[in-house]
Amino acid sequence: MDEDFSEIVVIYAEDEDMFRDIASMSLLDMNIPEENLELVEHGGEALAAIERIQSTRSRATPIIVLLDVNMPVMDGMMCAKKVKERVKSGQLAWEPFLVCCSSGKFVNPEEGANFHVTMEKIFSKGQLSKVLAEGVSWCRKQASAAGVSPGSTKGSGSSSAAGVLLGGGYAAPSAGAVQGGYAPPSAGAVQAPRVENVSERPKIMIAADEPTCSAALAAYLSMLDDEEPAEADTLEDTLTALTEAQTESPSAPLLLFVGNPAWLKQIQAGRFEARPPFLVNASVEDHLAGFNANLPKNYRQSDVERVIKECQEWYQKRRK
Repeated sequence: MDEDFSEIVVIYAEDEDMFRDIASMSLLDMNIPEENLELVEHGGEALAAIERIQSTRSRATPIIVLLDVNMPVMDGMMCAKKVKERVKSGQLAWEPFLVCCSSGKFVNPEEGANFHVTMEKIFSKGQLSKVLAEGVSWCRKQASAAGVSPGSTKGSGSSSAAGVLLGGGYAAPSAGAVQGGYAPPSAGAVQAPRVENVSERPKIMIAADEPTCSAALAAYLSMLDDEEPAEADTLEDTLTALTEAQTESPSAPLLLFVGNPAWLKQIQAGRFEARPPFLVNASVEDHLAGFNANLPKNYRQSDVERVIKECQEWYQKRRK
């Protein structure tokens, strides 16, 4: 990674545990120190965090705030508006770089006017790195315009962080599993390795009619590869995608995460001899027969890496 993010502070406001946990892994993987990452549950906590950080850090510190749009108490759009108002009134010492994280679109341009940039809620490493670099550049230009020369970003006060800073009573991600088809990252779960052997990297597809299943898998996969997986939310779309994949790079493995086990028989009945899919059960019903591999009910990133490798090995054996 060319860009150095070790001196920046990131505040991430998200009310859903799953997205907060997954994003924290991506941010830590960008070499952002744990003491420079604060996770909060709504815009009100993000505002408080900005004020607190500015009281303990120098003006040279780039502060990047990632805001989800839909949150209780105070949503991301209201938080961004209040940040602008407080900077103007002098309640905030300087303006942080504001990032809108959303899978939807603004109702009108005015709603997005207070953000500096918009990013997908489920972001890839490449997207995150680009946004952070843009934020650092913008913050440094603003500091320079204010007569602050680059240097140490440490303030005279001491940070209130102990590990990852958390607001609103949210507990830090633990190594224990969480119900609902995913597990939070452990303290050492950073530096996710990419799938090796690019020529054998599988085309990955997600077939699920449950949005949470697709979101969790897509987020984990984004940390392994910048290429987004293809997604289908109906059986018909899944069969169509598999048919189209038969003529695309037939030598590359084809991996299909299946979120609805009821679709298995019809998928198996399809004529996919040219490029048979490696079928992985990604539902909450683990250890089901008929699949090439099963993700455990409370799977982790390492489980996703495992089935990708199993898919590669399976294809290699079929070629012999």
